[in-house]
Amino acid sequence: DVRRALAGPASEVDQAALVDVQALTTDDVRGSKLALLVMFHAPWCGHCNKLLPTFGKVATALKAKNMLAGSIDGTNVANRPLMQAFRIASYPTILMLHDTSYTLFEGDRSVDALVAFADGGYKTTTSTKKDMPVIPKKEDAPTEMAKNVHVAEWTTTIFDTVLQGPANSSVSSSELFLVEFYAQWCGPCRAFAAAYEAIAEDLKSDMVVARIDGALEEELRTRLNVESYPSVLLVDKTKRLVYAFPSKNERTKDAVLDFVKGGYKATTPTQEAKDIPTSPLVDQAALVDVQTLTTDDVRGSKLARLVMFHAPWCGHCNKLLPTFGKVATALKAKNIIAGSIDGTNVANRPLMQAFRVASYPTILMLHDDSYTLFEGDRSVDALVAFADGGYTTTSTKKDMPVIPTAEAIQPEQLQATRDLSLVSTCYCSRLFPLPRVYDFDERSKGTRPQRRRAMCWDTHVAPACAPSRCQ
Repeated sequence: DVRRALAGPASEVDQAALVDVQALTTDDVRGSKLALLVMFHAPWCGHCNKLLPTFGKVATALKAKNMLAGSIDGTNVANRPLMQAFRIASYPTILMLHDTSYTLFEGDRSVDALVAFADGGYKTTTSTKKDMPVIPKKEDAPTEMAKNVHVAEWTTTIFDTVLQGPANSSVSSSELFLVEFYAQWCGPCRAFAAAYEAIAEDLKSDMVVARIDGALEEELRTRLNVESYPSVLLVDKTKRLVYAFPSKNERTKDAVLDFVKGGYKATTPTQEAKDIPTSPLVDQAALVDVQTLTTDDVRGSKLARLVMFHAPWCGHCNKLLPTFGKVATALKAKNIIAGSIDGTNVANRPLMQAFRVASYPTILMLHDDSYTLFEGDRSVDALVAFADGGYTTTSTKKDMPVIPTAEAIQPEQLQATRDLSLVSTCYCSRLFPLPRVYDFDERSKGTRPQRRRAMCWDTHVAPACAPSRCQ
């Protein structure tokens, strides 16, 4: 059923609302010059499922104008050519395909805004217009990659679930699992595919062997410090350690098997898994009173709100969420709203820029024509007291900024504060202009360098980052 596939098994979307949304595939898009409004989504994506009823109304409105609206499931392997061609880096992503070009939608995700965009508005949005990419044919994909039957195809969500889950989880019963980061365009990855399949077959009774498309799962690739393809990582989730197969070694079946079966013990872990920011499995029931806020909810509103800017991958944010849920419940009894704002959602870029949000989590109290930054102890009592009048006695109060429209945003850099020096590697966005988080070291004499994070809005390079140092 097309509509069931759109919403995913966990969605509570009224399927009748999606009757005019066409389920599109690579074949529908390749070579077509029809004007199409398309939404790239994933069945597990909460933001996507929340948007689907709105998108259904948009599709119905556009149908009356003889225009098409469709959705593309980015998790469907048959749609990988589209994901790669359009450089889709997050869900949901909405594009207007027209003639020999396409335009990224960055406005408010309302029915009126989306219909206006599709019905000609995209013509005036030149900043996100790009030439239509060449969409590779299915038969152009390396056959070696398609033959993998013992290798699991993982996403960031699956990786985080396995990493945090117990050793006897249904996904991986072993304390070890092997992961290869690859890219569809990578020649060495294609050459290694057959050997990796043979490795997976040998290890099938011992551990899960998986691969992750680093081009699609860029955020996970970044936090695992994967700098080249193919990269093979062995993760010990019991000891919370990550070992990288030495890139200088020849990638053969025997070499990798020797590494997995004990050779890794002679190497130094590349990273402690406990230091990898992951997405803990938060009990959604604990967040029932936390409102999901967007730019539209905040712009022009003078309601008193306690808001937390967060990112799905931010470990500190996810650790704080249960506490914030209790805060929201306590404030609800006082008729005060508490909400969360996803800083990785492109629709919230105006808020991120207006409030100069430079780290996650950031908690603000919005009140009248001002806002106040919370800098205290992140406990239930402290946060409730702050929202219930305590903010009036703090020194971090500022005038409410003008929140720009998406079209008015110009990429800019947020300067690193105090004595921050760029670490040896930085990562640059070569996809859509999403905010990127860069790692910095704040060095103090006699102590271990403490890693800090700073947000950079530049779409190409981090502050003081030479292009040659970027991946």
